[in-house]
Amino acid sequence: MREETTPTKVRFFSLQPVTLSRNLITLLMIRNFQLFCNLNRIKRSDFSLLADSLASINPLRLTCPVCQTTHSCSPHAHYFRDFICFEDNTVQIHSVRIPRVFCSSCNHTHAVLPAALIPHASYSLFFILTVLRSYFLRRYTTTSLCQHFSISCSTLYAWIDIFSLHKELWLGILEHAACSPSDFLASLLDCSGFLQSFFLHFRFSFLQQHPGTAHSHRAPPSPSGFQTSST
Repeated sequence: MREETTPTKVRFFSLQPVTLSRNLITLLMIRNFQLFCNLNRIKRSDFSLLADSLASINPLRLTCPVCQTTHSCSPHAHYFRDFICFEDNTVQIHSVRIPRVFCSSCNHTHAVLPAALIPHASYSLFFILTVLRSYFLRRYTTTSLCQHFSISCSTLYAWIDIFSLHKELWLGILEHAACSPSDFLASLLDCSGFLQSFFLHFRFSFLQQHPGTAHSHRAPPSPSGFQTSST
């Protein structure tokens, strides 16, 4: 008789931000998780979701990550960055305008990043999750998968490494070992609030690789790992 197993549940930490030193928190960007509560959205392209998220940003409602003051941020400037997504079975590259805000309370500026974007990465969150799901479900060989999504093998393995690392951080060592990558991905796609919970608990984003730290979050992240000018 086949033994039944209990499905793995994604664990949620408190939505209350952790306490950080001033030197570390001054380098944090502002993440906008509005309109992105469920990773398993249907019939919405990455780019349209990103556009709606950018349009929903109201600087006056943002909380400054440095001084924790609300209603003190105002539009300051912007910069452009590439946004790579996978739509209609082809790779699409868009140039998106990222707003920056200025806090009049502490005189700091911050980039405001929608949840569809991963800091320091051009590929969309859904692009990476789609590739990982195809890899873990063994829908393609490694070579054919990389050809299908127009990525290099080194890029694929880097995504696998950071996904595994963040999975272990979130679940803990024991649950990480017991939960298969495909099961964890399935749990994420059905959970609302995961991205915000992850960010508020660890103070870096899910699948974010820190420049200069070999994308390792096992040790406490150093201030150099956070950048607001090139996010």
